[in-house]
Amino acid sequence: MSDPRIGAHPSSRWVVGDSAVDLTRSEAREVTRVRLAAEPRDVVVDLGRTAVVVVDMQNDFCADGGFLHRAGVDCGPARALIEPINALNEALRARGVPVIWLNWAVRGDRLNMPPSMPDLHRYYPGGQRGADAAVEAVIPGKGGWGAFEGSWGAELVDGLLVREGDLHVRKNRFSGFFQTELDSVLRGMDVRTLLFAGVAMDICVLATLQDAMFLGYDAVMLRDCVATNSPEFCVQAAGWQVTQLYGFMSSAAAVREGLASA
Repeated sequence: MSDPRIGAHPSSRWVVGDSAVDLTRSEAREVTRVRLAAEPRDVVVDLGRTAVVVVDMQNDFCADGGFLHRAGVDCGPARALIEPINALNEALRARGVPVIWLNWAVRGDRLNMPPSMPDLHRYYPGGQRGADAAVEAVIPGKGGWGAFEGSWGAELVDGLLVREGDLHVRKNRFSGFFQTELDSVLRGMDVRTLLFAGVAMDICVLATLQDAMFLGYDAVMLRDCVATNSPEFCVQAAGWQVTQLYGFMSSAAAVREGLASA
């Protein structure tokens, strides 16, 4: 046998011998501790068990001509995150931290998107309503609303740097853990700590962060890499919930400082 190890990631590999299979997953592994300035107090993370999750930085939510822009939403705050997220991701990739792009992408027939989702009533307050109206609200040559699988709306917004080795997960709810492979992918890499970036801070980012905590992950939201078009009181409430209930608030600047000191 040329390679007795079985498993996609070092932390989860078996070692197969002639007479036994070693299930202890005991390969030597160095712990790289990085201290991050955070609220309500600083945190020390193991870089080898950390990943960054970038939520919904895609055309329908960030680009001019996307669904939210056509509904009258200013996408400028979302696009302002492109450079900070790029800088964060490059610094983390250089230290072996996986980057996970978590994007909304529903079925073309919308069967995995129930009518309780707010797009079917909030953005069509008069005239046409319902799924048919939303599906018909297309961008010529780019596909329709809903960030359908394979559509322009589901693609990452221009300017984001995507590298070989980055991971991509599709979701169809606010939380990226609902009916997706995100949890199994993270556990397959033995990830314990998640850094959160993207949009909207108080909706999909927060919902995914909440579920991360419920599943036992350590959750850190990066204040300078999240944005929302919600009123300021929503930002304050979401930040309060994170620091009081679900995890920690830090920043990309704190991450870079921690990496430099590690």
